[in-house]
Amino acid sequence: PLATPTRSTSAKPSSARTPRAAFTWPFPPSISTRSGTTPSPRATFPDHLVDLKLALRWIRAHVGEYGGDPDFVAVTGGSAGGHLSALLALTANDPRFQPGFEDVDTRVRACVPFYGIYDLANRFGHPHWSGIERFWRLVVLKRRFADDPQAFRDASPAEHVRPDAPPF
Repeated sequence: PLATPTRSTSAKPSSARTPRAAFTWPFPPSISTRSGTTPSPRATFPDHLVDLKLALRWIRAHVGEYGGDPDFVAVTGGSAGGHLSALLALTANDPRFQPGFEDVDTRVRACVPFYGIYDLANRFGHPHWSGIERFWRLVVLKRRFADDPQAFRDASPAEHVRPDAPPF
């Protein structure tokens, strides 16, 4: 199935004394989106986010089988993974990004994103925004900001920040 996390049978927690809140599973699942390790340009936003939400549904349904807590899931990622983990955390239960599974709880307890792009609408005047826009236009969104600024806002974690967001 799409977005089914994989697991390593050799992974173990580093210490029996590790606090339970330090990990969700004794080993974290690794998630691949529908297009594998290079999701764009084969996939177009929001396909990547939908895949992550489907994976989160799977994790919640199966984490108990591995000693994890389905009520404590934290997400992280770097670069594109940083962008997507932030977007996943900030769009919890948003039906626009949960087609066919709108009733699934997609909240996470924490997010630790690393070096992602968080402002695709250029709200803060990034000096290199034209290069960022070009990449997203050609590879991820496949549309121009001038023609569809809402698509860029929808893909921007900064546009989804809200008071009830999980801790970052």
